[in-house]
Amino acid sequence: MKMYIPCIQKVLYKSSALIERSLSEEGVIKVSVGQEIKPYTELGQTSSQILLSGVWGNVEDIVENQSVLIKSYSVDLHLVISSGLYAEGELIVFPNPSDLIQHQYLEKFAYSLMGKVIYIGNSVSKDVIQLAQKYGVSGIIAGGCARSTFDFAQKSNFFLGLFSGFGNCKTPDVIFNVLSDVSTRIVFVSGQDHCVKIPMPAGFPNINAPLEEPIFKPLERGLKVLILQTPYFGDTGSVLQVDDADNSKVLVKLTTLGETVEVNVPNLLAL
Repeated sequence: MKMYIPCIQKVLYKSSALIERSLSEEGVIKVSVGQEIKPYTELGQTSSQILLSGVWGNVEDIVENQSVLIKSYSVDLHLVISSGLYAEGELIVFPNPSDLIQHQYLEKFAYSLMGKVIYIGNSVSKDVIQLAQKYGVSGIIAGGCARSTFDFAQKSNFFLGLFSGFGNCKTPDVIFNVLSDVSTRIVFVSGQDHCVKIPMPAGFPNINAPLEEPIFKPLERGLKVLILQTPYFGDTGSVLQVDDADNSKVLVKLTTLGETVEVNVPNLLAL
């Protein structure tokens, strides 16, 4: 009997997304409950900040002088793992450049990177993370990276989100295509929810679209998987062998080292 394992849903369309926008300190809220808003609606103000909505939707609730809760629409892109709790800012999308070109892009646009969320490419290095920190980047999202790079970002309390896992992992085309379509939009990246939340206007295409992938995939040779078992947690690989007599464990060939390891089936997610 063929066994199935859960599949990571890379793209989810949400017609009822709640997004909170907060002032950096106590100030004045300038909208009211039920009001329709657009990305450049001014929500509130402090002595040093003007808070713009960044989203389409309606004001759901208000915390006086502090924050606004907005009911909106969104596309959520799944993150396999992230080094921080939260980041937000205008999305800048690099076209999957090499590591050298990543440095050149960051240095070219250094004056305008403060507070931005950058999709850096299929992979990211420690040097690029350090450069992004220097220029005040809010967070970086990428396909994959070395575990040491991820550990560095985590210790530095810098947001790094990965779409595919550890190693030189390509960003799935379906995710890159969405990112390319929404560059310069304000996005909200949550480590707790493992997603990049991209606000969308009402009536945007695919809002009622079904999931693009099945919730479960058959466990079979060649299936690309994410490992959730130490010491390989966060690594990706391909199923090398499935024992029909014992479905509790499989052999997986790791993407990074090419090493073959045994993994308990409950600790696998299909990619």
